[in-house]
Amino acid sequence: ETFGTRNGLLSPKIYSLAQTTDRQLWIGSELGVSVFDGYSFQNYQYSSGNETIGRILSITQDSSAGVWIGGDKGLFFFYHDSISRIEIQNKSPLAIESLLTDAAGNLWIGELHALYKISREQIEHIKENILLPLSAEPYCGLKERAYGLAMDRLHNVYMASHGGIY
Repeated sequence: ETFGTRNGLLSPKIYSLAQTTDRQLWIGSELGVSVFDGYSFQNYQYSSGNETIGRILSITQDSSAGVWIGGDKGLFFFYHDSISRIEIQNKSPLAIESLLTDAAGNLWIGELHALYKISREQIEHIKENILLPLSAEPYCGLKERAYGLAMDRLHNVYMASHGGIY
């Protein structure tokens, strides 16, 4: 079966997919994010601050059921039925290309110029203070474009870049 805009999908150009623990399918498109519950689509194009969220390249769920959304316009967080833009301290808007939640509950963020690791504790702090900027430094000083992130069965995290796999 094929789903498209006639079925309620926000856009036919799809860049990312993720299924959350509540069995909903999150779909990142060129215009924002759609959530499919098996019957219908709920579409999101704007953050709670009325900013467009743009093209979505990656989606992941954290250990406490928050959904992280990354794309051309930066990092967003879906929590309590609202999408909030997450500012990263001392950084211009980042194009987030890959997201991963590891077994320890850390959030890995791959963007155009670096890889970031956000601890589970920082994630909880963000949930309590959604408007405060996130403090983050490139992980291990690694300043490579992070096209993709993956984790193996031993919980090692891998990053795909133009320079190879780290």
